[in-house]
Amino acid sequence: MIVNKTTNRTRFKGEPNFDGLLLEAIDLTLSCFGEATKTALYAHLEILFNIKPDEIPNKLEHFSRALETLIGFGAKSLEVLIMKNLQAKLKDAGLSDSCDCVSPQIGFLKYMDFERQRFEESKNNEKEGIFIDETEEQPFCS
Repeated sequence: MIVNKTTNRTRFKGEPNFDGLLLEAIDLTLSCFGEATKTALYAHLEILFNIKPDEIPNKLEHFSRALETLIGFGAKSLEVLIMKNLQAKLKDAGLSDSCDCVSPQIGFLKYMDFERQRFEESKNNEKEGIFIDETEEQPFCS
């Protein structure tokens, strides 16, 4: 078991899960502001918006609106960075053959739904031993 002392989140060693990878991507993205600012952002999310760090994956729409309220126009750029960091985390874990074309036009919530679905499908296919045709066109890679 690994505990992140900044957010008090617990992550178990072994098989990765989408929510854990998403939380790691968010944490990494917020770290670009520095540790003190990241901690303050998490505190504001919890106090002002009732979003605890470990609840973010289940409250993505609220999280997105909270970022926009806290950061303003920069929230969209931050969301793109979260998407890119998540994509890297998924690839590092060998769990995604996703495209390298994250952009603001995709939309944060739509992208997260897409990647969550692909993650779940890849995990199910892995368990069932199903072959996935990687030449099939991907919706966000046009």
